[in-house]
Amino acid sequence: MSAQTVGGLKEFKFQTKLEAKCEEMMQTCQLEILAERSPINNEQQKWTLKASAEMVMPENVENNEEFNEEEENNLYSCKANCYWGNDDDRSKQTINVRINGEQSMFRGGMEQRMNKKLKRRTAFINKFNCEAKYTNLKPTTRNVFERVLELVKSKYFWNTKSQLIDSSRGGNPANGEAYLNIVIDPITQKHANMTVKTPEQLIRFQQIELPIQMRPFPLLRQQNVHQNIQSFGQFLTRQEVESRAECSVDGQTVETFDEREYRSPLSTNCYSVLAKDCGASYMGEFLDLLF
Repeated sequence: MSAQTVGGLKEFKFQTKLEAKCEEMMQTCQLEILAERSPINNEQQKWTLKASAEMVMPENVENNEEFNEEEENNLYSCKANCYWGNDDDRSKQTINVRINGEQSMFRGGMEQRMNKKLKRRTAFINKFNCEAKYTNLKPTTRNVFERVLELVKSKYFWNTKSQLIDSSRGGNPANGEAYLNIVIDPITQKHANMTVKTPEQLIRFQQIELPIQMRPFPLLRQQNVHQNIQSFGQFLTRQEVESRAECSVDGQTVETFDEREYRSPLSTNCYSVLAKDCGASYMGEFLDLLF
């Protein structure tokens, strides 16, 4: 992708190149990004960004019987490196990130009574540990990250606890490390606990509400999805499909799309209404029946 301005006092160009490669089973992927732009303000040389990432995806199986929570293949791993700056900079700004994901085991009173159901629902990567090491970060760059962190703290003000870290030992603030730990609630998939540690402070977010329902990297395949993945687009589509809400009927028990469960006396002699259009129009457009 590229862009260029014309007709001005000074020509400006920007271009970026993204290349992604995955092996056939989509277990490992590589991503490379190259971006360049013309100098602006008082810059003398063009600005360049180079980034690369390698990811190892967890394996997923077809049914509950094949699934083993202790398997080492139920892990997600990613390492990414990024550096940017002007060509005349002696030292580029650099960030190296390492991410490890795993399934945080669910323990609860319903586990024995609803073992299969819970195992399928909670079988996804919901715990992520991130480590970021940075060097030569300019004050403007550090200020952007600090403002974003303060914005998140203000959004979840009532769910946040923070404490300052003694930084009297000094050191170069342009170099340092930051850590992030996030655990997604495997049941609601809409809440999470998060811990952020920077050289200046330690912040804990308790039971924050996520903007969307999150179920990354399912470990059990959906039973009605059997086609092989032939492209990265199909991989993203499958990830979206596998995280959709479901309505299930088992005997006299109904679990709705919004994850509510109730017992319904389903008739054996006629049709039973499972769902219907409740829109503003008096003429409903659909009706789901079970015979």
